[in-house]
Amino acid sequence: MSTIREIFIKGTKLPLNNVQVEWCHLDVPDTKFGKNQWQLVVRLPDKLATDMKECGFNVKHSTKKKGYKEGDEKYSYIIAYRKVKTAKGIEMTPPKVFERDGATPYVGKIGNGSIMNLKIAAKYLEINGEMMLPARLDTALQIVKLVPYSNTGFEDLGDADDADGEDFNFFNDQATAF
Repeated sequence: MSTIREIFIKGTKLPLNNVQVEWCHLDVPDTKFGKNQWQLVVRLPDKLATDMKECGFNVKHSTKKKGYKEGDEKYSYIIAYRKVKTAKGIEMTPPKVFERDGATPYVGKIGNGSIMNLKIAAKYLEINGEMMLPARLDTALQIVKLVPYSNTGFEDLGDADDADGEDFNFFNDQATAF
């Protein structure tokens, strides 16, 4: 029986099922900060985050993010990615994204909070003299529950005819002086 270390030295693919994702760049690569890769942030349940960190994955915590303040949600995450080009300059294909049925290709942006099934390819690499375990996206992902993407932070409420007709009173008894 192989040890965890032996498995990751050879390389393996790990399924991450029903995980919440955010900041998805699967339709267009993320080029910020000198990167050129398709990527997404994968939120991890506590036990999985601990196990992955022990194996050598770069598990991060939301409390370390710039802009975090007391009271914000706390969670662990990894950034799973697929480079546009290999180190030798060979063009890679973008990961394929499929709808819930697992067969219909999904075209479009994926909103924060969506639930997905994905696989990461993992193999120990020496980076700056340290053994690391990058989380590389495999070739395909599946949407379990899609949260529509919105660059405004608001969801589409449909036509005005769908409204219940009740006016919103900004100055109701719930407002407080500041």
